[in-house]
Amino acid sequence: RLETREKEMKDEVEKSRKELKERVEEEEKKRKEQVEQMKKEVAEQLEKKDKEMKEDRENAMRQQGELEKKLMLLEQKEQFTEEKLQNLAKDKEAASEQCRKLEGNISELNTKLLDAHKSAQDIAANA
Repeated sequence: RLETREKEMKDEVEKSRKELKERVEEEEKKRKEQVEQMKKEVAEQLEKKDKEMKEDRENAMRQQGELEKKLMLLEQKEQFTEEKLQNLAKDKEAASEQCRKLEGNISELNTKLLDAHKSAQDIAANA
């Protein structure tokens, strides 16, 4: 009878060991699956971030190109405007010179007109 009880206890201990071993194996399997899932999620997040960074970099480069193009156009406009201003200054100087010549001509004509008027008065007085 004691041997039977001892055998029963041994069987129970062995059964408990087996159950415990199975539970430990199941927990390890679950943990491994969780770790693999987490690895997969992290890899997906990294891939997503890499893609976003690549897009951001491409957008920044495109914007830089557009800004450089705008800057070049502004510089061209500035140069064109500067050339126009220089031409206007030359035109103004030429117009000023023409005005001085015209003023000289008017003064000369006024003098001749006064001389002619004086001559006409002298002729009228002598007549």
